Amino acid sequence: MEPPNTLNAFPQFSELPFELRLEIWELAAFHKRILELNYCIVDKIFLNLGLPPAILHTNRESRNVGLRFYNQSFGTDEKPGKIYFNPVCDTIFFSSRQYDDEIMAVAKHFSIQAPSLPYQHQIQSIALAERFWGESHRTLPFRLSNALGNIGRFRLAFPHLKKVLLVRNTPSEEEVDSWSRYSGITLLESNMDETSEDYLLDIVIMAFAEDMKTRPGEVVDVTVMEHPQGRM
Repeated sequence: MEPPNTLNAFPQFSELPFELRLEIWELAAFHKRILELNYCIVDKIFLNLGLPPAILHTNRESRNVGLRFYNQSFGTDEKPGKIYFNPVCDTIFFSSRQYDDEIMAVAKHFSIQAPSLPYQHQIQSIALAERFWGESHRTLPFRLSNALGNIGRFRLAFPHLKKVLLVRNTPSEEEVDSWSRYSGITLLESNMDETSEDYLLDIVIMAFAEDMKTRPGEVVDVTVMEHPQGRM
């Protein structure tokens, strides 16, 4: 039995009613992405090694719609923001490729800038590689890694935070086949079940829960995810 044909193109798209095309582009503007936000200590600039959102370079019509939802964010005193970011659907990933001083610079930058940043530049979702929460000598109640400090300080840097992804099985070196085609990482749902035990993970989740008790009306969803290379 031959596999069904896969539709890789839809040449009739331009013939659809204008209003319908706009609705489709708006849906595309909220495609979830995971961005590795890097900070260059020397140049004092934020970098993202992935490609810009596809909606911004498909055609002029898609770009016009996309620019309603994506802003050039993460500027510094030295450089204006150049990274396209949608706070509603983009997750910032602190990966194993990043050094402690880079993460400390990111956290310090946002702790200073957060009170004056407009909503469209505020980070709402963060993914943390295991090295930022899973080291036993650092992961005490209300503490992440030395780079991130305690959870209270972490929340101060990201006051609009709504979701934290704790990424398990992150390799010490994350491999990329081709940086020119790199569009970010896709995290996997955790394969842990109710009988699985992870003492350090439980401590971190409990710490976030205790912190939320001090912030009435604020809810942060803490979810466990798996790194795809960790499952190989």
